[in-house]
Amino acid sequence: MLIYGVCEESITKYNEDKAEKFLKNLLDTSCKDIAENYFINKEENGCNLHDWLDNYESCNGCNGLFACLSEIIRKLDDIDISCDNPNGLCYLGLQADMPWHYNEKTKNLTLKEYQDTLTKYLYYFTDDEIKIRWWKVDDECDY
Repeated sequence: MLIYGVCEESITKYNEDKAEKFLKNLLDTSCKDIAENYFINKEENGCNLHDWLDNYESCNGCNGLFACLSEIIRKLDDIDISCDNPNGLCYLGLQADMPWHYNEKTKNLTLKEYQDTLTKYLYYFTDDEIKIRWWKVDDECDY
């Protein structure tokens, strides 16, 4: 499988202050449920950002930051971005072999628009330099 995006290994450290400011801004958006979940867990369970993201699970069964970001990007930008962990590492991006599953907005994104969107959201959570690139991932599927 080919994925154009980022691998979780690219992120070494979260910027909790930036992420929390971003999550506060989400309280007035269609991602209110995600932000509320963070702040409730922080207040009631003493979770920090790292703990919350480690326990975050999306509707498609992925966990962590990329699961969270895939839901945020879908809700706020209407981009069909994938979060997948076929070989034990999590990837966030677009799969090259499934363009017919994408909505019109995703199909018509320019490379720059896609990269800018992905970079914008990643930098709400980390200061690490992120490289968006093609990843060849062995997913061991028989299809």
